[in-house]
Amino acid sequence: PYMHDGRFTTLGDVIDHYARGGVPRSGRSPFVVGFSMTQQEKADLLAFLESLTDEKFLSDPCLSDPWRESAPPCPSEGQRPGPETKATNGTKGPKTRTKP
Repeated sequence: PYMHDGRFTTLGDVIDHYARGGVPRSGRSPFVVGFSMTQQEKADLLAFLESLTDEKFLSDPCLSDPWRESAPPCPSEGQRPGPETKATNGTKGPKTRTKP
């Protein structure tokens, strides 16, 4: 699924959506105006976008659910990834994560 609400099932649907100029709404950026492209250009764009998929990244448990406490450490860092911030006592420590 693509878009913030999963409304499109394929990248081709997303390209078609923006080619039509998106959905007219108040507050829509004036830069979303639509465009035209040949079927070959669309096929080339789809091939490029699909080439960006990193299967290792998608299946790496170290980069999966950041809220799961039992996530394995990242081998390159020796710890789970995450931003660091100053703790309340002035020392440096991991930022506490809370679900949105």
